[in-house]
Amino acid sequence: MNASGAMYLTTNESGDSLSLAINTSGANNFSSGSVIIFSGENGSDLSVGSAGGDAGVINWSATNLFNTKNIIFEGLGGSSTLAGVNGGNGGILQLNYRGLDGYKYAGGHRVYLTGGGNLTGTQTGINGSIIYKKSLLCSPKRDADVNDDGIVNLNDRDAVRTHYNNLSGETGYVIDYDISCDDKINVVDLARVGFEYQRGVSS
Repeated sequence: MNASGAMYLTTNESGDSLSLAINTSGANNFSSGSVIIFSGENGSDLSVGSAGGDAGVINWSATNLFNTKNIIFEGLGGSSTLAGVNGGNGGILQLNYRGLDGYKYAGGHRVYLTGGGNLTGTQTGINGSIIYKKSLLCSPKRDADVNDDGIVNLNDRDAVRTHYNNLSGETGYVIDYDISCDDKINVVDLARVGFEYQRGVSS
């Protein structure tokens, strides 16, 4: 999937953003400034005003790597213009993936899920949340970014080395570090980290 520019989710009659489920099987690439907006609408300026809408839900499942570079997710609660009514709630973003390509937090994708304000401008809507769900299924192997920060580097190498020579069923065995899916943590897993070293760093 290749995307650029802004994509807006539509809203219902109450100003609440609709939700969206996305399933991608290939690589996803975003041009600089790409943004998906699933914010609630602000209240009306007409008459006595109206409530701000709730942001929506995006559930994105990527069977391959999810490229975090450049993409912006904006799910803001709408501001209320009706006296005594809270702002809309921020959205929910769930990313389901085999691995990340690019920083998970700072330097990668940017996510804005703030709740909306009331008539006086005070934030009263509930902030949204982001859910990261990494698959540990073998397809045919697990991701070399064992600490799930979006970058394959020395931290991943050291994590695998710490559990080196542990077998499935032993206390020191951690399934995340068994990249080759052979029920043991050994040189094959270290080699996989080396093969993908610095993945996710380049823009």
